[in-house]
Amino acid sequence: MTYDEMQEAYLIRSTLEILAVRMCSGKLSKELDTKMEQNLVEIGKAADARDLYQVIELDEQFHSYVVMASHSEKLYKVWKSLESGNTAAYYTMRSESLMPYEYIQQNHQKILDAFRAKSVEEICEKIRRHYMIVPETLFQELQKKKTVRGKLTGKEGREKDAEIYWKTTGVRNSYIIFDCDRYILSCGRGTGRSDCGKGRTDAGAGAGNY
Repeated sequence: MTYDEMQEAYLIRSTLEILAVRMCSGKLSKELDTKMEQNLVEIGKAADARDLYQVIELDEQFHSYVVMASHSEKLYKVWKSLESGNTAAYYTMRSESLMPYEYIQQNHQKILDAFRAKSVEEICEKIRRHYMIVPETLFQELQKKKTVRGKLTGKEGREKDAEIYWKTTGVRNSYIIFDCDRYILSCGRGTGRSDCGKGRTDAGAGAGNY
């Protein structure tokens, strides 16, 4: 999942949950409060065990309670349709070694605490921050790697460029080819490599391949 895809998915998802909060005036039923409390215990155990699959399932469950508080079936269906984006975001963060297992329970606890404080604006802000910190963290990590990439040369540098490129754009099997301090980006789809434009210094060579 690219940074732009994650940012869009989480912006929409958080906006729907914030709408749910406003629809219920920030009030949780006793039943939902209890379920969220129980969920926090389980998500803490899953995080301690580094069980990503279970963490994702429990995260989805916790946030579903937020939406259920609105008593809107239509809103719930729209929110639920974004589940795959949440899953993809988790796996992306794991692939980048950015999974904050030690903070997952605490981060969800903040949302429940805000509900208990009965401040609509505080709940909305906690939810917004809960989601948008994730693509923000990914962006910062990719920027760091981009800085490191600039210090690499030869094959190591090309491989790092290819990795950064497909993680930020979603285009895989890409190779950055450097020549005289200029580069040509070409993409070998399906083959895992590309000879297109190889050895060329014309900046336009291979431009139609990405």
